[in-house]
Amino acid sequence: MKACATLESMPSVYSITATGEHYACMVDLLSCVGHLYKAEDMIKNVLWTNCSCVEGLAQCMQNS
Repeated sequence: MKACATLESMPSVYSITATGEHYACMVDLLSCVGHLYKAEDMIKNVLWTNCSCVEGLAQCMQNS
């Protein structure tokens, strides 16, 4: 998926450090196109510091 490649290349190509909001957009995109397991993996594996946009979703996944 091109969006995943773009996210991964942000630091080296664009000198941009991905933030929680970038990853939240990726989770949304992956979920919308039906890649729920990839979205779940991203939620579990990304450090979500200071990103309230996915805190609720992450908590729901931990409690389920």
